[in-house]
Amino acid sequence: MRQILASITVDDALRKLESEEGLREGVMKLVTEAVERHLKGRAGGRLAVEAVIFTNERGILGMTSGAGGMAEYFRRGEGRSR
Repeated sequence: MRQILASITVDDALRKLESEEGLREGVMKLVTEAVERHLKGRAGGRLAVEAVIFTNERGILGMTSGAGGMAEYFRRGEGRSR
């Protein structure tokens, strides 16, 4: 845990997590769930919030439960102001 927290970059921390089979995936699942709880708690139901966690090097590491649907909504242009 200390090694991960001492990491200078996210990619450095991810390399450390990858030293054990399945550890990165499990940690990212927990992180994504915590991000979702925090964002939705802060929004208080007043607005729709979702998140995609990614790095340029590794791509998508986690998505909140509605992130895919929200991305599709905006891809279709439904989120544009008129």
